[in-house]
Amino acid sequence: MSYHRSILHITPTGARLTDHRGRLASMALTLGTAVELELDLRGEPYSISGQLKPFPIAELGAVEYYFAINKEVNNTHSPALLRTSGIAIDKNIFRVDIPNIATEGLTACLGQNESVVLWAEIGGVNSSNEMMFAYHFNITIEQKVYDGNGSETVLNDPSLVETLIKKEVEKGLQQGIQDELKGKVDKVDGKSLIADKEIERLAKVNNYDDTNIKKSVQNLENNKVDKVSGKSLVSDTEIARLANVENYDDTAIKKDIADIREDISNIDVGGGDVDLTNYYTKEEIDKKGFLTEEKDPNISAWAKAESKPDYDYSEIKNTPDLSGFAKQGDVNTALGKKADKSELFSGSYNDLSDKPTIPSVAGLASENYVDNAVKDKANKSELFSGNYADLSGKPTIPAKTSDLTNDSDFTTKAYVDGLVGDINSVLDAINGEVI
Repeated sequence: MSYHRSILHITPTGARLTDHRGRLASMALTLGTAVELELDLRGEPYSISGQLKPFPIAELGAVEYYFAINKEVNNTHSPALLRTSGIAIDKNIFRVDIPNIATEGLTACLGQNESVVLWAEIGGVNSSNEMMFAYHFNITIEQKVYDGNGSETVLNDPSLVETLIKKEVEKGLQQGIQDELKGKVDKVDGKSLIADKEIERLAKVNNYDDTNIKKSVQNLENNKVDKVSGKSLVSDTEIARLANVENYDDTAIKKDIADIREDISNIDVGGGDVDLTNYYTKEEIDKKGFLTEEKDPNISAWAKAESKPDYDYSEIKNTPDLSGFAKQGDVNTALGKKADKSELFSGSYNDLSDKPTIPSVAGLASENYVDNAVKDKANKSELFSGNYADLSGKPTIPAKTSDLTNDSDFTTKAYVDGLVGDINSVLDAINGEVI
């Protein structure tokens, strides 16, 4: 199993792999290997040291965690690799074991490429399966050079470790020398490191009035305490607190150093002497003759002196004209006659005079009382709608005359037609005509 450890710097805008000072770093996992991945989660840096503060992921309320890798940040399909087990959280450390990186999804993402940069994500949910956090960052997946099926025996070169360490030390030394030489110039007699304009400006600079600083120093001297054997300047409370402070745990750093040494010891390349032809020797650096003291004749002697002379303000020439400015005492006197804004009106109704008399509402019905009084009353429209269809107990109205009872001896059409026929017959007989 290969061990991979990195710092994951979490910021308000996202997350990225970095070193302990926030400088960008990277991580590469080899396809087909078992991996133990450890992420040291860090937040914003300390203001003094610049080192990143531990990020308290255990306090985010998650009870279950996951680790995923995918080609893109997209939750519409399953990731190329997903681990929901084999995960451990310890304060700000997120650790996950991956038995085999060669999942079907990662193999498809890599294809025939030597390596591919994908998105990795860590996240956690609470007991209600609600997402509590999710941070994603770039991670590289790369092919293996050797599939591990051969029987070749690989031997370490004992002299390689010493050679590599020597190279790293010399590289760091040379870099340090180059950093020191940046901005340096050769010393030339009669030349100054200060521009002419700056020399002219310095010639007109007035001495700084350090009266207040001297007074502060004198106050410190007056208030200091003498050293007494058996006594401490630290309070008993602070001594008790310091007694309970635990030493810094450098286990992780020691492990990093051990891993680096192991990686170096496992490298198998040819040895050889280190070429230092492009490096400065100590003698060459000493001959550079860097400037150690100011010898420019154009700069006044008092400006070069370690201790500067003291002057009263009245002794200084070319001082600015302050006659148009008010003195502090005059300003304070004028302001003393003015009223503060808060003294004009407090903004409180109680501080007003001639306030109006507001009538009492005692004896009047409240809105609640009226609502309760009328809630059981019916609206006019609720008494009768005015529609015949809404009536109850309506009479049955016959649709046909045959449904009626002829209790008033009403005649029928047949009876009338019979009488008409009889009358016509009589008239025919009388007139001798057929009607």
